[in-house]
Amino acid sequence: MLDTPDESAFDDFTHLAAHICNTPIALISLVDDHRQWFKSRLGLEVNQTPREISFCTHTIDGQGLFEVSDAQQDFRFQHNPLVTDDPNIRFYAGMPLTSPDGYNLGTLCVIDRQPRQLDASQRDALARLSRQIMRLFEERLQAQRHAEQAALQQALLNNAASAMLVTTPEGYISSVNPTAERLFGYTESMLIDHPLTSALFPQATLARRAAMLSEALGEIITPDFAVLTAPLLEGQREMHEWQLRHRNGTAVPVLVSVSAIHDERELLRGYIVSAYDLAHQENLQLRLQQIAAQVPGMLFQFCWRPDGRSSFPYISEGVEAIYGLGATEMESSIGPIYAMVHPADRARLLTSIRQAASTLTPWHFEHRIDHPRKGLIWVEARATPLRQADGSILWHGLVTDITERKAEQQELDKQQEMNRRLLEALSEAVIACDGDGRLTLFNNTARRWHGLNEAQHLPPQKWSEYYHLYQADGVTPLSPDEVPLMRALRGEHIRNVEMTIVLQGNARHVLANADPMYACNGQ
Repeated sequence: MLDTPDESAFDDFTHLAAHICNTPIALISLVDDHRQWFKSRLGLEVNQTPREISFCTHTIDGQGLFEVSDAQQDFRFQHNPLVTDDPNIRFYAGMPLTSPDGYNLGTLCVIDRQPRQLDASQRDALARLSRQIMRLFEERLQAQRHAEQAALQQALLNNAASAMLVTTPEGYISSVNPTAERLFGYTESMLIDHPLTSALFPQATLARRAAMLSEALGEIITPDFAVLTAPLLEGQREMHEWQLRHRNGTAVPVLVSVSAIHDERELLRGYIVSAYDLAHQENLQLRLQQIAAQVPGMLFQFCWRPDGRSSFPYISEGVEAIYGLGATEMESSIGPIYAMVHPADRARLLTSIRQAASTLTPWHFEHRIDHPRKGLIWVEARATPLRQADGSILWHGLVTDITERKAEQQELDKQQEMNRRLLEALSEAVIACDGDGRLTLFNNTARRWHGLNEAQHLPPQKWSEYYHLYQADGVTPLSPDEVPLMRALRGEHIRNVEMTIVLQGNARHVLANADPMYACNGQ
């Protein structure tokens, strides 16, 4: 409600409050972190004031009427600019506007430039008016929520991938989304108020479906809108494939589902008929196959049923490169793949799968397999598990060959270990920090110079904040800006700067060299 336009419905309350209390000023205020803003104001030009000088802040801190008979005599307000300057407040009475969940959001207040007091009837009137104002706020907020919900529902309808047609309880079309217009070739105006079944459903198809339902349900179903609603009335929600009719007479293959629309009193208000374009689905499946063929690995769906059985509903052609098998060899069981897993990795593999299945968290596992042509290779498997309605778990994932990456990582690990050993063997002290100046590395020499053993952690502070660093004379402390490490952080290249490290009264004179290191992003 903050910063919304003036409304006569709220102005009526401020005029009424001013009239009842016989004051020249009346306000409806809402208070946020920094200000009090006036939804309605009578007798005051400004539409807000800072919260720190507002009287209403005191009102919302309490639970009832807050009244100041003479602000000039009240130590809390006698120096307040609203008292000493315009509008020269002397009298103030405010009633909090309390939300249904107990929060004070603002006030209804009356103000006078003369000291005074309200009588009992005026105080009672302010309390009653404040409750009515809060009800009006709630009505506005509820209307706003309904409007937002309606806009959201319309946006969902307009952007749905399926054709969506809303009907009356009798089956007459009342709304059509853009997807339905494109799918069937009609504009919304052509379909509104027409029976859905006669507009889009071929009569022969309706008759066949009516006969099937009549036999299945044991009652006569007429070949009209009842064909779509009869399963719902029997407590069944089904999806059925139909060949509907395009405006140009061609058949449109769709998957149709029907949902009832009820109001808050559970009265039937109509139906939503959803028609998913099966021709579009076939095109998507073809595109998926084309995309999957370009993925360097195996895309898969893996289903794990409650009874322990497993299968692969989908496997891309990449299975041959990863496992040397055809998709048909793996459709019904995980057995052929499991047999290829290195014996040392099998137990960990099953444990990781079971853990991800129990927690429904993303699964990631690297392991070795014995490929029939390539020999021992490394693969990385990633998948996301989803629990299905029948309790099964369906995994969507990707398996890739990471043998080269593993070899590169092993070589990198060797190089890093060699670098670490060289670093520790240096007689010079090597110190590093992060981009904020906090220490990240002391080699053995640096630890010895600073009195740290190999097991001790580096202090979280910056170098100069924790250790005693001095200039070359060993007496003058180095300021943080003069420390070579900090100078390097500013981009300087430091060469042979003399400084002194003091440990337990013993001075060590050193030459310092420092260079900045940059990340890939230039920081």
